[in-house]
Amino acid sequence: MCKFPLLLYIAFIFFIAPKSARCQSGQGVNNGQNTTAITFPAGCKFNWTNDNPSIGLATSGTGDISSFKAINTGTSPITATITATPETQSFAYVANGHGQLSVIDLNKNTTAATIQVGNGPMGTAINPYNNRVYVVNQESHTVSVINSITNTLVTSISTFPGEYPSGVALSPDGSRLYVTAHNNNYLTVINTANNTIITSIPVNESPWGTVVSPDGKFVYVVTSSGNTVDIINTATNQVIGSIPGLQEPNDICISPDGIICMFQITRQVR
Repeated sequence: MCKFPLLLYIAFIFFIAPKSARCQSGQGVNNGQNTTAITFPAGCKFNWTNDNPSIGLATSGTGDISSFKAINTGTSPITATITATPETQSFAYVANGHGQLSVIDLNKNTTAATIQVGNGPMGTAINPYNNRVYVVNQESHTVSVINSITNTLVTSISTFPGEYPSGVALSPDGSRLYVTAHNNNYLTVINTANNTIITSIPVNESPWGTVVSPDGKFVYVVTSSGNTVDIINTATNQVIGSIPGLQEPNDICISPDGIICMFQITRQVR
């Protein structure tokens, strides 16, 4: 009995980091032989299509592709291209009472998971480079590190005793986490690779909200009692200037083009 070769070229598209993808190398097998199973990266659901079902594989499917017996009833090699694309998933992370972080599935508008974190959770930050979510816990004086794939607690980073962390921001490359504590005068810098504190930078009184510039060169911290926005150089971890004249600012954001917006509370004196 003659066996004719079946050439199977598989093109896979899956996300490793934003705006990046990679391809799986092709397989070449003979008629009647089994192909090698294809396993997709964990934590992401893939849908795939097959442009030539005569090889013995369905036209489409979801998830890993099991080994199958190759079919080629002709006298020439045939080719099939299988393209896999990740299913879009969007989640929101909400810090709420009782020391919990709620994971909201935005596609279904339902709660996908509830994760126990520290007491008094406040700010959150998402790191797409290592699939981590960070939650600052005021009453526990910690930062909870969550695995966004498994929705489980990885570790808790202990800040200095007595601090009440309140603001949190992540560098654009995901390598640094910046945390403020409103009852002290420091901005804490954390290495996200090993979840350790790198340094604490002195700022003006009662820092709250913080944000990193789109290019990652500067961190801005609003100080509600200092009535300033302090500017930190991320290369040197030093304050290089302050914007004065505000009235008890407590939060801050920045647009993609670098324009800053601030939120402030004004007390009325009667």
